[in-house]
Amino acid sequence: MTAIGSVFPMPLDVPNDRIDNSIWQGWTAGWSYVSSYSSARSALAALLRFKGTQRIWLPDFCCPALVEAAGAVEIGWYATTPELDVSLASLVPSLRPGDAVLAIDYFGRAPRSEFLDLVSAQRDVLWIEDRAHALNPGLPAWGDIVLYSPRKILGVGDGGLMVSQSPLPDPSSTPTAPLPIAQSQRQRDPDGLRPDRWFPAFRTQEAAFCVDDGRMSDLTKTVLERADAAAISARRQSNARLLVAALEDLALWPTDPIDYAPLAFPICVADRDGLAQALAEQRIYCAKHWTDLPNDPAHFPAAHSLSAHILSLPCDQRYDERDMDRIVTAIRALHAKGAR
Repeated sequence: MTAIGSVFPMPLDVPNDRIDNSIWQGWTAGWSYVSSYSSARSALAALLRFKGTQRIWLPDFCCPALVEAAGAVEIGWYATTPELDVSLASLVPSLRPGDAVLAIDYFGRAPRSEFLDLVSAQRDVLWIEDRAHALNPGLPAWGDIVLYSPRKILGVGDGGLMVSQSPLPDPSSTPTAPLPIAQSQRQRDPDGLRPDRWFPAFRTQEAAFCVDDGRMSDLTKTVLERADAAAISARRQSNARLLVAALEDLALWPTDPIDYAPLAFPICVADRDGLAQALAEQRIYCAKHWTDLPNDPAHFPAAHSLSAHILSLPCDQRYDERDMDRIVTAIRALHAKGAR
């Protein structure tokens, strides 16, 4: 049975030349400054040093890489709602001029209008838009700085792209990311039947990332310049719309119009780990965003509760309606057996 999810294969179907509607163009057009690091965490760390930032506010629901990027910069934490919107009551009272605030376009979805109104109104803060999950959030960028992480979207091994209308730090001339061995091995296994060959390599690659000044690899930039952003966005949207219609009772955002290109389709279930394991046994591999929140659960119990129940269903450009039907059928059958 063909696998669904997990490591992206190295793409072989990109054109031989740059295209006008590429991901690279979509991410960089209209910006005065572009800087490409080996990873988003390295780009963020360089930015904070460059700006002389003294304090950065991070959402309670985030990956530990953001803490690594902050380094010695003071971290303030703000709460998110159960729907992963910014809790303005948690953030606004403590903001000071000169602070930086990072907010995440979770699963590729832009924040709600109340937060965007705050961004527009409070211009003495550095607003950092984390689009690591995002190909196209469906709205114009709201951040003073926008960060991207290509390897979350495509079969590339590295990349942390940063754009702004104001000057940015430049990386060194040397790429430092590990070679994309996992993506190459996954490409040689088109049906995904031998995860023992590529998943351990993927985990090794991910563990090797650290904060450094290395630049994005030439291979990643080449793929970004040749990958069709519109086609990839359309496929992701179509797949997510099928899932939200079929799994409305489990969806994190059951009324979401899917006017963005999703990273994955988040659902919330009682026994997240049990369901993930049962799906994996059917070669449906789902990510968990995130199991290791880097803050105190006593202070942010809602985020840690969500972390224990959220599961990310694959809906990316590799798949079509038949694959989404297979995911839905498997989840409904497992629910009927009590794997909730």
